Amino acid sequence: MAEVLLITGTRRSGRSARIDRLMRDTWGRTLLLAPTRQFASRRLERLLIEGGLSGAWGRPVSTMDDFVAALLHAEGRRPIRLGDLERRILLDRVIARLEAGGALEVLGPAARTNGFATHVLRMITQLKQAAIEPAVFAERVSRRIHPSPLDGVVASVYTEYQRTLLDMGAYDLPGLFWEANLIARAGRPAILEDVEMLLLDGFDDFTPSEFRLLASIEPHVARLVFGMNYDDDPCRRDLFTLPLRTIGKIQAQFAVRMESFHEEAPRTYAEFASRHFMHRGQPGVPRGLSSDVEFWICFDFSLEMETIARAVKKLLIEGVDPDRIAVVYPNLAEAAPGLRAVFGEFGIPLRIIQPPSLWSSAIAGFLLTLLDSLETWSRTAILDVITSPWFLGECPESGTFTRLAARAGVVSGRSEWHDAVARLKACMETDGSGEGEDQADGLPHAAKSLEALHERLKALDRVAESASGQKPEPAWPVWCDSLIDELNIPAYAARHPVPAIRDYEHAALAALRELLGRWALWAAEDRTVSSRAEFAAALRHAVRRTSFMPPGASCGVAVLDLPSLRGLEFDYVFLAGGNEGDLPSPPPANAIYSEADLADLEKAGIAIEGRRAHAEREALLFHNVLDSAQKQLAFSWRLYSREGREQFPSPYIGEVRELLGETIACPIVYDRIAPAPGEAASWRDVCNAASDGCKALKPIVESRFPFIETAIRIERMRNDESPFGAYDGVVDIPDLADRFGADHVFSVKQLETYADCPFHFFVNYILNVEETEQPEAEFDPCVRGLIMHRALELLHRRYRGLSVPEWPQAEAEEAVRAAVNEAFNRFARMGAATPQGILNAERERFHILLDRYLNIARSNGDNSWKPSYFEVSFGNTRDAGDDLVEKRPYRLNLEDGLPILFSGRIDRIDQKDDKTVRIIDYKSSLPLLDFNTGRSMQLAVYAMALEELLMPGKTCAEAFFWVPGKTDHKEALGRTKKTDEWPNRRAVVLDRIAKCLAGIRAGQFPPTTADRDKVCTHCASRRVCRFDQNRVDRKEAAAP
Repeated sequence: MAEVLLITGTRRSGRSARIDRLMRDTWGRTLLLAPTRQFASRRLERLLIEGGLSGAWGRPVSTMDDFVAALLHAEGRRPIRLGDLERRILLDRVIARLEAGGALEVLGPAARTNGFATHVLRMITQLKQAAIEPAVFAERVSRRIHPSPLDGVVASVYTEYQRTLLDMGAYDLPGLFWEANLIARAGRPAILEDVEMLLLDGFDDFTPSEFRLLASIEPHVARLVFGMNYDDDPCRRDLFTLPLRTIGKIQAQFAVRMESFHEEAPRTYAEFASRHFMHRGQPGVPRGLSSDVEFWICFDFSLEMETIARAVKKLLIEGVDPDRIAVVYPNLAEAAPGLRAVFGEFGIPLRIIQPPSLWSSAIAGFLLTLLDSLETWSRTAILDVITSPWFLGECPESGTFTRLAARAGVVSGRSEWHDAVARLKACMETDGSGEGEDQADGLPHAAKSLEALHERLKALDRVAESASGQKPEPAWPVWCDSLIDELNIPAYAARHPVPAIRDYEHAALAALRELLGRWALWAAEDRTVSSRAEFAAALRHAVRRTSFMPPGASCGVAVLDLPSLRGLEFDYVFLAGGNEGDLPSPPPANAIYSEADLADLEKAGIAIEGRRAHAEREALLFHNVLDSAQKQLAFSWRLYSREGREQFPSPYIGEVRELLGETIACPIVYDRIAPAPGEAASWRDVCNAASDGCKALKPIVESRFPFIETAIRIERMRNDESPFGAYDGVVDIPDLADRFGADHVFSVKQLETYADCPFHFFVNYILNVEETEQPEAEFDPCVRGLIMHRALELLHRRYRGLSVPEWPQAEAEEAVRAAVNEAFNRFARMGAATPQGILNAERERFHILLDRYLNIARSNGDNSWKPSYFEVSFGNTRDAGDDLVEKRPYRLNLEDGLPILFSGRIDRIDQKDDKTVRIIDYKSSLPLLDFNTGRSMQLAVYAMALEELLMPGKTCAEAFFWVPGKTDHKEALGRTKKTDEWPNRRAVVLDRIAKCLAGIRAGQFPPTTADRDKVCTHCASRRVCRFDQNRVDRKEAAAP
């Protein structure tokens, strides 16, 4: 039997030095096992350099996993090691067989979900780590005090899973430990032939499978030495609960001789925090400690990353070796892409210790997007695919595809894409109608672009056809691998213009194809079939769990997570993302067993790690951070998440700050985008610092980035206290007065737009920038308005000169349906994106609405007004709707004698007698209309046009906005009131028109809206003007 030595002490004690002496004294005859590969590599490097040792064959320092692999290899075993993908494939087969046999009936449809497979596989892993075989689990679980309905399910799946592994001769990772244990129990393993001593250092605990193997190895070595991270101070019991339980197991298993090492008195704040973290006492901070701890509060995720990059860049400039700097994130997977980008921009070499998953690669993301898009053919998803350079390479016309799809009215659906593109193509080829020209408005080389879009859609069609229906399980990865070649993905990856991205994606592509190859191999004998959607879900799961190693620098700043930091030392350590919810990390979800179930299982002899053990492990990982920095340790956390939610510091960091006291632990707040000039560490920093007022940097920025200085100058002009200028819409365009001169024909809408917001008029009518509306699977309100106007026109034309109460009731109801159907058939095609079900519902809605319109008019009983003229246009209107049409524009003479020309269209004119008429304008709803301030000009101008141009000699007594089918209406002229308000309202409108006209001709288009809530909320130009009331107030106050 071996001599078993248990050496305890923290990292700052003499424990590791004692282990190293034992290793050096028996060099070549001793193996040392460490928790992580990074720990093992650094430890071996230290032993060789500091101990002056010669090299050694094999791996004298390794991890437990690598030791087991080497043990099996030395025995001539070549076990088939299953990765996550193969285990999942195997488990899916097991679940399918059990479900077919009725063993999973209690789960119902949940048995076929990804979630069940994920959670039961995690449970099987934990059971195997706990060294509990399927038969043992089934026997012990039957003794539970409070059994669960899932006990039998887990037992059945676990038993079948393990039986399948044995039949295949394959192993998962815990299974390798089981196999190694059988070898060690049968005799001395070959790997230990010349080994006298086995050392283990830096462990907090061992899984039962690991511990069982160590117990089987113990008779084959002269000495077995455990180095445990533990302090026997009772006040530190809360921190070292997990190692203490492990020590108890070691003492129960072996005849142990113990050696204990204690820490020296702390010399720095970090050492003091390490000594008293989770301490049961209330220690005070002694005097004379070196200050080596900082606390940073950063505004958000990006600013935190940039703040750390500036600090690191400063250290590198001062000559610090980048290998002596570490940046640690609790959630490294989330931070890694941003770190690569920011540190690359700052010129900082990186070594990201944790390999990324394929999920982070653009190629894997593109393939998953493509597979998802084939399920719905939604506009956004399809555009993402066909505009991507990963889809058949770059396409020069792809920039127009979004606009073309919007013009075509595409929402979703494979047939809709093809039908809509065909319609648009036909429209563009139409001669004489002008419709084709309008459809392609603003698109250069529209026909060529549309043809390119059509070709890409056809290519996507071929992909969809090749992936249609059900395929055998092994056929899907083969299909996906061939698709990669078909889409020329390797060619684009090889010529990507950014070298770092090219190398990264090249490595990801190799890993993805290796994944697909293993998938096809392991599924070769699987005869089950699955759909494209099922394959996409499985591929998504696989790429999330498959990592790859992109090429990286051989030296650089280490970027790692907390587990990878175990046992490592750096001069400077930055712990980022120290927020509640990330530090400590949340325990993994367990959908199989609750915490109460786990406690009950433990009583039955099945010990599975729960929330308590997870919390103990997280505390030890954080404590390791406190010991990792030799010169400086910085903690940072964020005030706001990426989603804008308020965040709080980790309770661990809170405890450290409380230990050190408010004076020492006073945080530095970083909430400014622009750094101090001396802290600028990238060209973007230099530009931001210059814009923030650093005059010394301005010449540098102006020479290198002249456009940035121009942008800064513009922004300052926009925000200072000077009057509105050119970048606020106050422009000096020489021909503007002529363009909108006496011969220009305005619509009332244009002037109302200017009255509401001059800048909106500027964007729409001077710059001619219009928002591209995206089709939606709903009925277009504009189309709804066209149908309503046309139906009412048809209806009233049929009964011209008659009030509604005079219409024959039965005949009128039939007329309503005929008018609605005719109007609908004419205009509904414009809502090509609307599903047929919604179209049918809208048609019926119009029938009901106009029936209600008739009922309201009949109940009113007013026969005095006779609808006589409909859709009466004046000015340059193409479509003349009535005999009263006047092609000449209406000439309105303003108070100063200046004329202005108007065009327009009056929905309906009613006659009361030979001298009296009124105007009816249909609206779908009545907005808040202000007739007294002149902001609502339409009906006033129409009334004047009616009296002076269309029907001279007649008086427009009323002008209404009406909502058909409702009793809502508003009168604009005010002539029928006790006091005639028309003269005053007319004067106000004329004054408003004169001011609008003068402003337009003078180039005055500032963002001075009178009602922000009304105008800005739905304005397509709001992102251009960036309306800010305080800024506008300053500018208006400075106006001459």
